[in-house]
Amino acid sequence: MFNPILVPLDGSQLAECVLPHSIAIASSFDAEITLLRVLEKNQAGTPAQIFDLLNWQINKTKATLYLEKTRIRLEEARIRAQAMVLEGLAAEGITNMPKIRA
Repeated sequence: MFNPILVPLDGSQLAECVLPHSIAIASSFDAEITLLRVLEKNQAGTPAQIFDLLNWQINKTKATLYLEKTRIRLEEARIRAQAMVLEGLAAEGITNMPKIRA
C-alpha cells in the first residue's frame, strides 16, 4: 500500500488533468488521495493592509466546496480521499503540509 498521494489543485482544468492518473495509481495500489488547495493571501499587487476579508472568506468557501465535490467524485470511483485547504504561500504550504493520515 502506498502512502497517501498528494494532489494539489488550484481549480483550473490544467490542474485537474492529473486526476485520471492519480485515480489509476490509487486504485492500482489501494492508496488514498489527499486533495490540497493552498490559498495565498497576498495576491499579486494587493497590499496586505487593504485585503478584503469578505472576499477571502468567499474564496476559501469556494475552494472548500470545490475540493469536497472532487473528493466525492473520487469516492464514487471507490478511491479513499480527503480534502484540505491551507492558507499561505503555495510552495511552503505543500512542503510544510501537516502530516496526512496514512
